[in-house]
Amino acid sequence: MKTKRLLLSVIFAASMLGLQTLVADPMLPDNPAYEETLRAKLEEAGLPVDEEKFQKLVSDLKSKNVDLEKIRFRGPSAAPSETDFIGKPGPEFHVKEWISEKPEMEGKFLLIDFWATWCGPCIQSIPHVNDLHASFKDEVTLVGLSRESRAKVESMSSPKMDYYSAIDPEGRMSSFFQIRGIPHMVLMSPEGTVLWKGHPARLSASALQELISQHKEA
Repeated sequence: MKTKRLLLSVIFAASMLGLQTLVADPMLPDNPAYEETLRAKLEEAGLPVDEEKFQKLVSDLKSKNVDLEKIRFRGPSAAPSETDFIGKPGPEFHVKEWISEKPEMEGKFLLIDFWATWCGPCIQSIPHVNDLHASFKDEVTLVGLSRESRAKVESMSSPKMDYYSAIDPEGRMSSFFQIRGIPHMVLMSPEGTVLWKGHPARLSASALQELISQHKEA
């Protein structure tokens, strides 16, 4: 459990800079050139960082006793653009198990909310996603999809998710969409075409309505 908390802390610290991290087991850093090593790694990855954010990252990594030899940074360019998927066929919708009842999806738009119980921003976005579900439930099937276990998802009692819920521990859906961070949503048409992809906060009710209307008019 301690190791898991350390890994999450490192990922959080790096996320301040828009970085993706691959982290092995953290160890006590004992390197007089710690800052120089970190700076070299960032430069090698093509990730220029202003000095204030750099010092904050150094402080966070040191406080978590992370050995820099166990970290590899990847820049945002390594991730696909959200628009790369738009207009292309999405995958066949797959879940291992439904937590809620299984919804009727035939002829409806599908809005997938990739989330996890440990993800603070995911929890904070649930009321907004509830509002989207309430406003569009006749046209849109909204599914919260987690890679966690059924027991873990069911252990979260608040806030309540009014929309459908399922688990995909193998991450087939998130792997297809190359999702590197959550919360993240994907909207697909009734025919399975990807119409939108991004952070839930950027999908307002008016934006969702426009996407639906544009598809119907096409």
